[in-house]
Amino acid sequence: MLLIALVAMTTGCIAVPQTARVETLGTPAACSLDGQAIRVLVWNLYKSKLAGWRDDFAALATDHDLMLLQEGYWDAETRPWFAGVEGLAWWLGVTFEYTHRSPRPVTGTVLGSRCSPLTPILFLHSPYREALTGTPKSFIAGTFAVTGSAQPLLVLSVHGTNLHVDPIAFDQHMDQVIDTVGRHSGPVVLAGDFNTWSERRTAYLFERTAALGLTSVFDRGPAREAQSDGRMTWSDNYLDHAFVRGLVVRPSAQVLRTVRSSDHAPLSFVVALADPG
Repeated sequence: MLLIALVAMTTGCIAVPQTARVETLGTPAACSLDGQAIRVLVWNLYKSKLAGWRDDFAALATDHDLMLLQEGYWDAETRPWFAGVEGLAWWLGVTFEYTHRSPRPVTGTVLGSRCSPLTPILFLHSPYREALTGTPKSFIAGTFAVTGSAQPLLVLSVHGTNLHVDPIAFDQHMDQVIDTVGRHSGPVVLAGDFNTWSERRTAYLFERTAALGLTSVFDRGPAREAQSDGRMTWSDNYLDHAFVRGLVVRPSAQVLRTVRSSDHAPLSFVVALADPG
């Protein structure tokens, strides 16, 4: 009964936009990403709830060209802070907004980039909503010019369907993501918190990505305690993943397990064009 009451109080303060909406902060530069070294960070921010996230985030933003974030949270305090991060522009796809404050805080998946996108940012809610909260999950995507590539780079930040009794809810969300990748013939970075908390979910994600020529940046698992690389796990399954196509991953890929300002550790890696020219 306590859980039901808490959910009722929480969802009573939440509104899901009727149409997908993207908010933008910062002014992107008209430039191309370096095809020899694109620095990528993937991180579920846990809605900026934990102490120290600003310091960690500021340091990480300095060292990366693309930021793929989940559970981004923008309110009257954090909006100007994001806008003030030097050299980066941000796009947040609004998964839902909080109605108890004005201006309304929003949360969702985020892309950050040093360069402006070539086409309008794509943002989609998941086909199914979560079982308890009635809110969707989402993904946000953009295409960016890369030096040495005739084709743009497609970048997708994903927060996968989590709590739903029907397995088809997760499958159809992943299908939505993978179908977007399938319509793009150039290089790809696909990453985020996929909520792959079961072997079935993990297998489905890896089967669909492999079919489109995507390779995993990090180990698939299982993530048993003695072998875990520091990513968040559930029942020996990693939740966070990163996939690439048409790119070479530099050996410096790592899980930043010493960063403790979220319940997820950030993923950091550098990619270069697999076939420049």
